[in-house]
Amino acid sequence: MEKNFELHFFQSLNSQEAKILNRVSTYFRSPKMNLEDKLTHARLIALHDMELGYFSSDEEHQLLQTYAQTLDQLLTKLHHQSTSYSYDPGVRYSII
Repeated sequence: MEKNFELHFFQSLNSQEAKILNRVSTYFRSPKMNLEDKLTHARLIALHDMELGYFSSDEEHQLLQTYAQTLDQLLTKLHHQSTSYSYDPGVRYSII
């Protein structure tokens, strides 16, 4: 069941989501973090940076907003598909 969930989840991603998922996976390498943890922590960092104004231009702010929105989309897809499959947040699903 795990492989079906993983395969279906990765196949459902658009190119921007796949790119960001790969970036998050590269940044958070800890084997103790599952996919949901990695996405949630990346989202918290992005929101923190936006709230504290850690950007140097409007363009950078827009990129940060897009990044945070894409992380939200990934988390939504993950949660939505977890109702179709028996997603176990304790399982360490591999990332592309």
